[in-house]
Amino acid sequence: ILIVARIIGRIRVYQNPADMYKEQGQTADITCSHSIDSYDRILWYKQIKGHLQYLGYIIGNLGNPQDGANVTIIGNANKDQTCTLTIKDLTLNSSAVYFYSLHNLVGSRIMVEPLRI
Repeated sequence: ILIVARIIGRIRVYQNPADMYKEQGQTADITCSHSIDSYDRILWYKQIKGHLQYLGYIIGNLGNPQDGANVTIIGNANKDQTCTLTIKDLTLNSSAVYFYSLHNLVGSRIMVEPLRI
């Protein structure tokens, strides 16, 4: 398992694992965390063939997956906590790049390197 970590000054953001290989019908869990005090919102995305699909978000500990995205979002988006995106019932269309962005109340964001499934 590889851990993606980006360090910007004293800010750390993590996404784990960096790559994943699964079979159809299985589930895939992607976790993220960060070290930024004022950021409490995580938005998840899927990129396939150059197109972005919004999967949902979590604010604090309240996950809100997009209808029809076939995912769950649990955990906590606050500093030093862990948020997990679970992609259920994998199919060939699940093969994509997944990534998240961090946001705070005023809309600042940090994008995290993608994970390929």
